[in-house]
Amino acid sequence: MPILAGVFNYPEIGLDQIENDLEAEALWTAIELNNATAQMLATGSIDDLPIYDNLKERGLVVPGMAAALEASIQSGSGSTILGPESGFTEVTRTVVDNQLVLTLCFQTSYEIRDAAGVETGRGQGTSTRQYTFDATGSKFQVVGLNQTPVNAEEIVPCDL
Repeated sequence: MPILAGVFNYPEIGLDQIENDLEAEALWTAIELNNATAQMLATGSIDDLPIYDNLKERGLVVPGMAAALEASIQSGSGSTILGPESGFTEVTRTVVDNQLVLTLCFQTSYEIRDAAGVETGRGQGTSTRQYTFDATGSKFQVVGLNQTPVNAEEIVPCDL
């Protein structure tokens, strides 16, 4: 399976719920954060990732969340490569306690490789990813992420 850059893009269902340019940027932030994470998992490194560096430089991810993500990437321990079936298919928009909440249907296929690059496993699954954003000045900043499994073994619709 080749390493895919930019696996995640706008979902096909639910975009009509996004009300303005700031919310569209918040959705794009969630998408780019997933693309950056996919690259980190594929390379085992947090270095030289312009999309991730851009998110941090622009203050679109709270420092604590960025630090936790970076700490989870272990160099030299192998990699997880996402397949072409991976992506976001649906989004819903809500506001809870004055925070924007975007819930995305997250579908993945993947293979796991050891440090030598030998495939040791593969799988697929579906979950929802709920991103919480705070308004900070003229932008939304990711302040939380909650993932809930829908099906740990198959790619299925979330029916958000």
